[in-house]
Amino acid sequence: MNTQGKVLVTGASGFVGSAVAHKLVEAGFSLRALVREKGPYSNLADLDIEFIEGDLRDRASIDRAVAGVRYVFHVAADYRLWAPDPGEIYATNLEGTRNVMQAALRAGFDMHLTKPADPTVLENLLSDPKRPPAV
Repeated sequence: MNTQGKVLVTGASGFVGSAVAHKLVEAGFSLRALVREKGPYSNLADLDIEFIEGDLRDRASIDRAVAGVRYVFHVAADYRLWAPDPGEIYATNLEGTRNVMQAALRAGFDMHLTKPADPTVLENLLSDPKRPPAV
């Protein structure tokens, strides 16, 4: 356990999310991962993390995942280029992101927004966990 606070990573079982999860664990953070019920977890098998099963479109599961964490890395997304129902991609990416942000606000977070692939946010957090990420 650490004194820096628990971190939630959405999409932790994905390619980018698992890389973020590994870096955070290496830096000593306690990690919680929001993962889909049937998602592959093999790339997280070597990490001591807490799994919360949920869906970005389900506000209750997002609230459960956010409860008690200090930081949220929202990395989850529907990266498909095409779907029979494009509304699925929209619901996950737009509504899902809105759900994560609203859950964080309800939990009392100070919001620091950045583009998901911005490496400076992770670098800043790892170098000084008391300093908020760059906006």
